[in-house]
Amino acid sequence: MKHRSKLVYFVGSAVIGIIVVISILVGLIVSGVLDVGVKKLVFASASKEVTYTGEVLTCAEWTFVDGELEEGHTAKVTVTGQRTDVGRAENTFTVSILDEDGVDVSGLYEIEKQVGELSILPIPITVKSEKIETVYTGNPLVGDVDKCSVTEELLLEGHTYEFILSGSQTDAGSSENTVAIRIYDENGRDVTHNYSVDYDLGDLVVS
Repeated sequence: MKHRSKLVYFVGSAVIGIIVVISILVGLIVSGVLDVGVKKLVFASASKEVTYTGEVLTCAEWTFVDGELEEGHTAKVTVTGQRTDVGRAENTFTVSILDEDGVDVSGLYEIEKQVGELSILPIPITVKSEKIETVYTGNPLVGDVDKCSVTEELLLEGHTYEFILSGSQTDAGSSENTVAIRIYDENGRDVTHNYSVDYDLGDLVVS
């Protein structure tokens, strides 16, 4: 009977001890002293806006916005976003968390990414056609590429262009001396979309 009493005593003491330990752990967790959850880290890549240059736009800047790394852990951030032509693109990036031995421990964290934006604006240029007049001949009056112009000093070095005429006036009267421009880079690629074209059109006049 005595042995049974001792067994009950020991079991009861063990249960009480476990309850005390659990209570202490719960208290530490509630108070924030002991964190057993996954830590959240927030990173952000920078944004950048430029006017078209023909070069690849990148921005390697990034920010550790929020969170706390465990002691000995470091963040490796690689920004990969890029853009060449006019428009927008995400400034994408990757994040790895490494321990003191260089082992990837990213799985220990919840990583949030705030992705920046790369934006390229078009170069503004002006294309102009002249007023052309003639008397009625029965033949269509059309424009002359030699009487068209563009603000060439704003075109990037190595870029060439051609004018495409579409205006025509046959009978007495007038209409716009319409013209379009196509711009090509040094490799012959059409890069017209990288320019914002304003047209100043003259008239075709038949009297």
